[in-house]
Amino acid sequence: PVAQAQPRPGAEPRRLRELLQGAPPELCCALDGRLLVDPVRSPQGYVFERGTLQRALAAAPGSCPLSGAPLRLEDCVRAGDLRAQAVRW
Repeated sequence: PVAQAQPRPGAEPRRLRELLQGAPPELCCALDGRLLVDPVRSPQGYVFERGTLQRALAAAPGSCPLSGAPLRLEDCVRAGDLRAQAVRW
């Protein structure tokens, strides 16, 4: 049998990282700049990755990490439209 070349260790994740870094800004979390997977929109109009916002609110309870305005995760609505756009991208 002919041995098939194995990808370099770390080569595939690096390519994936490069692709994700090129995402349009409107499809990226306002906090960490990563591609949105489970986006939520704050009452102030900021868009966050849900888990990223959850961690930020755990570190500074009750305030938006960008504006300082009062904010709870429950105040944010899921942004299904952005999720669909991110999947298509």
